[in-house]
Amino acid sequence: MAIGSSTSSEMRRYNGRITSFLVLSCMVAASGGIIFGYDVGISAGLLSEKPFVKKFFPHVYNKVIEDPKISTYCRRDSPRLTAFTSTLYSAGLIASFLASPITRAYGRKPSILLGGVVILGGAALGGAAYNICLLIIGRALLGVGVGLANQSVPLYLSEMAPSRYRGAFNIGFQFCFALGILSANLMNYGTQKIDGGWGWRISLAMAASSVSSEVRRYNGRITSFLVLSCMVAASGGIIFGYDVGISAGLLSEKPFVKKFFPHVYNKVIEDPKISTYCRRDSPRLTAFTSTLYSAGLIASFLASPITRAYGCKPSILLGGVVILGGAALGGVAYNIRMLIIGRVLLGVGVGLANQSVPLYLSEMAPSRYRGAFNVGFQFCFALGILSANLMNYGTQKIDGGWGWRISLAMAAVPASILTLGAIFLPQTPNRLIQQNKDIAKQMLQKIRGTEDIQPEFDDLVRANEILKTVKHPFRNIIRKKYRPQLVMAIVIPFFQVLTGINVIGSYAPIIFKTIGFGESAALRSAVVTGIVALSMTLLSLLIVDKLGRRTILIIGGIQMFISQVLVGSIMAINLGDQGELSKGCGLFVLILVCCYVAGYGLSWGPLGVLIPSEIFPLEIRSAGQSITVAMAFLFTFVITQTFLAMLCHFKSGTFFFFSGWVVVMTIFVYLFLPETKGVPIERMDRIWKQHCRAQDQRQRSVKALYKDV
Repeated sequence: MAIGSSTSSEMRRYNGRITSFLVLSCMVAASGGIIFGYDVGISAGLLSEKPFVKKFFPHVYNKVIEDPKISTYCRRDSPRLTAFTSTLYSAGLIASFLASPITRAYGRKPSILLGGVVILGGAALGGAAYNICLLIIGRALLGVGVGLANQSVPLYLSEMAPSRYRGAFNIGFQFCFALGILSANLMNYGTQKIDGGWGWRISLAMAASSVSSEVRRYNGRITSFLVLSCMVAASGGIIFGYDVGISAGLLSEKPFVKKFFPHVYNKVIEDPKISTYCRRDSPRLTAFTSTLYSAGLIASFLASPITRAYGCKPSILLGGVVILGGAALGGVAYNIRMLIIGRVLLGVGVGLANQSVPLYLSEMAPSRYRGAFNVGFQFCFALGILSANLMNYGTQKIDGGWGWRISLAMAAVPASILTLGAIFLPQTPNRLIQQNKDIAKQMLQKIRGTEDIQPEFDDLVRANEILKTVKHPFRNIIRKKYRPQLVMAIVIPFFQVLTGINVIGSYAPIIFKTIGFGESAALRSAVVTGIVALSMTLLSLLIVDKLGRRTILIIGGIQMFISQVLVGSIMAINLGDQGELSKGCGLFVLILVCCYVAGYGLSWGPLGVLIPSEIFPLEIRSAGQSITVAMAFLFTFVITQTFLAMLCHFKSGTFFFFSGWVVVMTIFVYLFLPETKGVPIERMDRIWKQHCRAQDQRQRSVKALYKDV
């Protein structure tokens, strides 16, 4: 048996069922994923809309229009444009850390509520933005709101869900993220058709509307209350997906690029001799994308104390509120500064949500269904990307070039759902035990749908007793006994980013335009990939608690590797610096990208969120989740900040770069990752002890073998 194989002695089945109260609570919390997905998707789409780019990034717009000789790959390489995208993540990074003390002191609910409120503000500011400063501020608010929500919602879902269903409940957040991206794409597609070029304001503002013999299983069933609660929490994934997808689409829309990145616009239009790979290589344009992740990085650390002190709910709420602000600012942005600030707010909100939502889903879901529940977050993420692609596709048809405003502002729709839903989200039993054990027991009975929950309740009480002994979780997490989990908290998001999916999500329309697709065709292709991601995430939700985490990660890794190698080979052979692929080759590349996205949507997308949210013991769970989310934002920020330059210099070799990392991560999973399927999170520490003993035994066996030789 491989080192990372699972031991099943800690799998327990608590009594209980999935109640309507549990479902409703988790649905509300998971809705934070919708906001994150919408903000991600809407910004991506807006960057491909001419009115939006022309208004906030005129240098990019001018470069694209006036410089046809510039390489297709470098036309949108702009620091300001990149900042617009990355502000969401940098703000989310900060907010995710701020959310931790709130979540710890007051539970998950306050963080979720606060996140929703901030997202509302960000969405309003984005929709009304008339310069880049307002746009960036709104983006930053969205980032803060998303950061709060992402920190608390996963915690809320994890603590609320029965252990055997925790995966499914927690994946609800990612499902909402995917839903948010899909919504953003749809919004961008619709608003770009609005005459006058102001459709982007609607896109930005709409973010505010979402606001084995020893196997032991706890009793319980999947109740409607559990499902609804986890669905709401997982909707935070929609926001994340929308923000990722919308920015990718906007960077391929001429009005948006012309307004905010005129140098990129001019470079693309006026310099046809420039390499196809270098036409969008702009620090400002890259900053627009990467700001979301840098802000999310900071927010994820801020979310940890909030989640630890107050629970997941406050972080989720706060993330939603900040995202609303970011969406508003992005929608009304009239210069690059407003655009970037709105992106920062989106990043903060996403950082808060991404830190809390997976924890919420893991704590709410039954252990045997935890994978499915947690994959819901990734499903929402994929839904958010798809929504963003559809939104971008629609808004780019709006006459006047202002459709990008609708795309950006529409992040307010999922943010409103998350924010309003977070107000009614129940605290997880884990959080309630710290306040009143009787109330906690009643809540556990409610979400499990049975009164026979004593074994699970006793485990929760013991875990909380240990929690009281830990005063400084960030200091304790570096202790030797927590080191394996800490390594995973860093390595898993590192590998997830190096699959290259963030590049596809953030720059899909640009990539398709690079290989010869027109503006509308590029956005339509992004919609197709969004549908594929959403479908495969749904499949992952259905099989994650049957096949297990390791098997799915290995299957997905092989699929992604083959697809990336083929894409890189086709582009290397058939695409020159100024050339375009034939229609047949372009279609084949689209199919391969869909295969790649399918592999990611099945494996590293949902499981990259699920596994970190379930491996930490209660006493360091909030801090561990903050580190995971922060690392994800950090690595994503670095990749999005450097991708356009990498594409310009490496050209088709970029795809080989990511495929090489897919090989590394697949080998890592096979050797070092233990199977956590069906293991109650209250007993997860024993799995890691057994895992470490297995590693030590293997090392001794290898040493003995060499000694004999």
